[in-house]
Amino acid sequence: MTANEQADKLDEKLDKVDSFASPGYEDFDYSNFLNDAMIIYIKEFVSPLNMKRRSFEETELRSQGLSELIKSSSDLTVSNSQDGILPNGVFYDLPNNIISIILEDVISDKAHCITGSKIRPDVRVVSHDEYKRLIRNSFKRPYISDYEGLVWRMQFSRQVSTYDPADTATPKRVEILTDGTFDIGQYDIRYLEKPPEIVVDRADPTNQRNCVLDDFTHDTIVQIAEDLIRKSIGQGDRQPDVETLE
Repeated sequence: MTANEQADKLDEKLDKVDSFASPGYEDFDYSNFLNDAMIIYIKEFVSPLNMKRRSFEETELRSQGLSELIKSSSDLTVSNSQDGILPNGVFYDLPNNIISIILEDVISDKAHCITGSKIRPDVRVVSHDEYKRLIRNSFKRPYISDYEGLVWRMQFSRQVSTYDPADTATPKRVEILTDGTFDIGQYDIRYLEKPPEIVVDRADPTNQRNCVLDDFTHDTIVQIAEDLIRKSIGQGDRQPDVETLE
């Protein structure tokens, strides 16, 4: 379904109820509602465990629906500023428009004792609360052996935010921590990116930009957009239901 077709479908849905008395919406308005609806749809499934405790890739339907948002980034850049790192930590810059990391691969500078290839330590995501507790546990903290290893990944802030409109935001960052006996040679990730915006333009269809999610998600996104419109003018207070698709 194209962006304009999604807008046409919204028109049909809103016109079905004579008492709806909705104000006239322009293409610009429909673009905003559809983009908000698309983000709501994505956020329902991005959480590692959503309200039904299923990851977004746990069913083929969900993974196909969001597949266009899965991107790869190899050999992430070490941040220009390392101010504030924890012992044995290194800040890495994340790609622009990243929503969530879904897979990560760390290549160490230590060789496997049998194959001779570089050891790829497992990655564990650690919160700041866990850090103080686990750093003293020799069985849980980062390590490297002759054939395997473990690193920690922690969240951290940008070097520069957009608090001051005159500033250009620097990339989001994560911190990778080792035990200090080995270094990270390369850090690769797969991630979900923020989708490009939907643009409705029925006056000049060549300007429209369509939803990149799979076609079978488009009806649900229109439904969520309808709910948002109704709620915006006080004609509805139910929460958009994205689970009806399954």
